[in-house]
Amino acid sequence: MDVPDIDTTPTLSALVTLTDDGADPTLRLVLEGLGFEAPQTDRVLSLVCRREVEQAHAHYAKPAQDMPPRLVPRRRAVDDGVAAGEPGLS
Repeated sequence: MDVPDIDTTPTLSALVTLTDDGADPTLRLVLEGLGFEAPQTDRVLSLVCRREVEQAHAHYAKPAQDMPPRLVPRRRAVDDGVAAGEPGLS
């Protein structure tokens, strides 16, 4: 359901919630599969999920709106001993 060009597209898997409107724990796996750090706690997962839902609503609004920034950083890549990535919640 989610696309590799995730920097410009919201994570639609965040729209899948549990019956109590909580974040589906499998969202961690989806985010990892897309190259992001996985939220380590349920609280952070819930915050990340809500932000991803806000991104989806902004992206698909008519007219489209600017998406709020993502709360999870890209997984750090080590290149020549230098870690790359941007700050965020994890």
